[in-house]
Amino acid sequence: LISIPAEQAVLGAALFRNEHFDEVVDLLRGEDFADEVHGLIYDTIAYLRQRGKTASPISVDTVLQSSKGYQDLNGRKYLEQICGAVSTVGVRDHAVIIAGLARRRRLHETASSVIAGLITEGDPFRPLTEDFEGLQGAIDDILSDTADAPEKTVEEALTAWMEASQERGEELPGHPCGIEVLDDMLGGFRPGKVYIIAGRPGMGKTTA
Repeated sequence: LISIPAEQAVLGAALFRNEHFDEVVDLLRGEDFADEVHGLIYDTIAYLRQRGKTASPISVDTVLQSSKGYQDLNGRKYLEQICGAVSTVGVRDHAVIIAGLARRRRLHETASSVIAGLITEGDPFRPLTEDFEGLQGAIDDILSDTADAPEKTVEEALTAWMEASQERGEELPGHPCGIEVLDDMLGGFRPGKVYIIAGRPGMGKTTA
């Protein structure tokens, strides 16, 4: 239930031309990638795009350079490799493959968990229908998150990605400054960057 070539194709196309990322952002989340580092790269591309930045091997590498799993893949050279071997044909089809395999993995995990629970924690006095209802509910949740859902705009998809990341409690790519509004806008401060906060005259800087 894994297709590394499809994952590499989507990431390479997105890095080659960011418009290709816009084609698939309504279909995929980082967690849909079987390879954890691929998911990290995808989320970083989404992070950069959400802030109106160009996602290139250089900019993605700048954000991820301290990530151990990423460095284990030889970092920037790996990004340049998948970007250089990219085929921009069928990018959305490749994304559908990734999303479909991710749903099947979640279905397998859910079913395996329910079956394991029946074996180890099964209550012989509990109606069997309750177990089936629990499994059906979990399956419905997974199937409702499909590529057949109405397409979102790039802005809607990126906003949804940002909200989902916050709900999962994921850390900011940079160092938080402690001012929530700024952290939401900038994603935290990153080494080697200079940030200038300014405002036009009469905007209330003195009284803020």
